[in-house]
This record gives sequence, C-alpha cells and structure tokens, in this order.
Amino acid sequence: MPEVKFSVEAKSINHARTEARVGGFVVQYDEPERIGGTNTGPTPLQYMLGALAACFNATGYMVAKEMGFRIHSLESKIEGSLNTLGYTGKDKNTRAGLSSIKLTVDMNSDADSETTEKWLEQVKTRCPVSDNLANITPIEVVIIKQEKEK
Repeated sequence: MPEVKFSVEAKSINHARTEARVGGFVVQYDEPERIGGTNTGPTPLQYMLGALAACFNATGYMVAKEMGFRIHSLESKIEGSLNTLGYTGKDKNTRAGLSSIKLTVDMNSDADSETTEKWLEQVKTRCPVSDNLANITPIEVVIIKQEKEK
C-alpha cells in the first residue's frame, strides 16, 4: 500500500465560515469577529499549524520507536507570520500565505543530544505536513459552475 488518498468535503456556511467533513468528523473553520467572522472555530491557518503539530507528534513517536528510544512527553508551540497586505490584495508583491513558520518542540526522552538531532532530521523529512509546507505541491483547482437560478 505505497499510496494512500485523503479527501475532505467542505461547504461554505457564509463568507467567513466553512464546514468540512473529514474522515467521519465535522470540522468548523471560521475567521475572528474583528475581520467579519463569527469566531466559531479556528482559522484555516491555525488548523494548518495544528496539523503540523499533530503530524510532527505522530511522526516523532514513530521515528523514536524505530531508533530505539522512548519519548516520555512531547509538546509543540508553532508560530506563523502573516503579512495581511498579500492576503487582502493590497500589495501584489507580498505573499498571501505565511512568510515563516517556527516550530518549537519540548521533548523529554531517553535519547542523548546526538540521537535527538538525528531524530529531528528524520522527523522533519518524514512528516507529511512538514513536507507539504516546505516543498511545492501542485494544487489542481477545478471549478464546476452552476447556472444562476432565475
């Protein structure tokens, strides 16, 4: 089973809020009230950062087991910087997405410093979310236009 497909189905609830069906779960995405949302859920960027933390966690434990050491605890803090001029279209030379992401990992384990560094390189390389954020992944967008009701 070398390739696994993932899918999400999403529906716009309003201009700022989206509901998605993800693997049997219903997930709410929203924007803060200060920018017109209703603040009923995290923003898409917050979910993306949370996905990075979750993937780093799962991959980290898997790699530690393969390397023969035990993780006692693993906590992450992730920060991303966004220049809103790109997102809002006010500056065409500014990226719409995050300009940087910083992941700080607090790990308590049986590993020495050298093993921890090797572990970190493996996790950074093998975490699918980290890979998708660090490398260009082609995105194909297909639009299905429905006729306007009269």
